[in-house]
Amino acid sequence: MKRFIPVFFPILILVSVGCEKMQNTTGPSENTAAPSTPPPAPPAPEATTPAESAPSGALAMLNGEAITDAEVSERMKNQLRKVESQIYDIKKEGLDLIIEEKLVSMEAKKKGMSADELIKAEVERKVEEPTEAEISAFYSMFKKRFKDAPLDKVRNKLVDQIKSTKRQTAYNEFVESLSKNAKLEVLMERPRAEVSVDDDPSKGDAKAPVTLVEFSDFQCPFCKRARETVSKVLETYGNKVHYVFRDYPLSFHKQAKKAAEAAECAGDQKKYWEYNAILWEKQGQQEIDKLKGYAKELGLNEKKFAECLDSDKYAEEVDKDLNDGIAAGVSGTPAYFVNGMLISGAQPFERFKELIDEELERLGKK
Repeated sequence: MKRFIPVFFPILILVSVGCEKMQNTTGPSENTAAPSTPPPAPPAPEATTPAESAPSGALAMLNGEAITDAEVSERMKNQLRKVESQIYDIKKEGLDLIIEEKLVSMEAKKKGMSADELIKAEVERKVEEPTEAEISAFYSMFKKRFKDAPLDKVRNKLVDQIKSTKRQTAYNEFVESLSKNAKLEVLMERPRAEVSVDDDPSKGDAKAPVTLVEFSDFQCPFCKRARETVSKVLETYGNKVHYVFRDYPLSFHKQAKKAAEAAECAGDQKKYWEYNAILWEKQGQQEIDKLKGYAKELGLNEKKFAECLDSDKYAEEVDKDLNDGIAAGVSGTPAYFVNGMLISGAQPFERFKELIDEELERLGKK
């Protein structure tokens, strides 16, 4: 049970890891003058009590008819899926923290010492002072963050950071050793969505224990950024992962849908993945004439490709992908499903590894 905690120079920022359409919000102008006297307070509402006849699970009563939680959840199920995944992650983090604390507390009690004393003995005392080689290496890595300040001026900060990293690593290893000797059964289950692979382009064995479905947009910069991560997943897990690519062109990316259709047209000539790669490489250059030009670069039959693209042959197929994504709870790109478990946005390889390893272990395929 290893928690990955960022250590180096934390900075509070807001980061977007995917392409999503944001809603505009409006409010009163900062320059609006305040009234000279406060307006009169509105009359207090009369106290009400729920109707005694309201059935269990009712959220509202309309002319005696109940509107239930189940009805609302069904109506909003697509929007709720992403939230449910986020709630799971938050609760799982809390569960891991509590398990760690209990493991340390139990071990400390067994050895007749306090938890703090145990941590000092098993973690703090094992953290060695950084060597000159380590300090120089870290200085080279983070030199820009110090605005090229001389090493002597930032040495103390570097030493603190290196020791903090070593301390976290030692703590993780200690907790991991405790968990291996404990009888632990995690009963929480990640929320899963029903996600069809349809007949879309794929890589790997269709009977692999893990199916990774991506919903993506050829104009989304975060989708392009995720190519390296997807490649690493496939390289790492080989025939244990079946990867499926599905289209999710966002309405404000005007070239994305036609680009998706063009890739399908290339697939008619057995060149889908080659064309897919060109679209990422040429992101931002996906006008119709350029889409046809990429077919020429790949040595495709230009006439057949142009006929396919101009006829909108795959327009309905791309729409189907989009609708399937919406039904599964996709709200932005890229979005991934690991055996139905959502990963939203261009997440690092470690996030995919966490879910895939969990699935392989659960299925006895690790």
